[in-house]
Amino acid sequence: RGGVPAVERALERQYDAAFTAYRAGEYRRSLEFVRLVEALRPDHAEIRFLKGFDLQMLGRLEEAVAAYEAYLSSHPGHAQVHFNAGHALVRLGRCTEAVKHLERTLELRPDYEEAREILSSCMVQRSARGAPGTHTEETTT
Repeated sequence: RGGVPAVERALERQYDAAFTAYRAGEYRRSLEFVRLVEALRPDHAEIRFLKGFDLQMLGRLEEAVAAYEAYLSSHPGHAQVHFNAGHALVRLGRCTEAVKHLERTLELRPDYEEAREILSSCMVQRSARGAPGTHTEETTT
């Protein structure tokens, strides 16, 4: 049918179902379809983004960060994925790691106010803890 192999049609159907469930806020259901897509094509980049978001919405933050990092390995210029990874890392209490993602988000999308706010909050937390490389430390040394 149209030269599209059956596996490709199945992949498209599963991805569409995952995306539809995600848009409906049905993250567990979306994740089930994500797993089916991964079984058909483990290197499917777009599914990694969707997987990360589903996992983040389900509170599975470590897994979400891993999915975002996998996506970013092939799409390093995706502002939203950098933001999502940074946000998840902040929620995990890992501000030092979050900063690089939030800064990259703002390089790609300087108007992303939520990223700016979270980055600012993270920098304040790091300064309060005396983390290396914070603005406070740099100005006092």
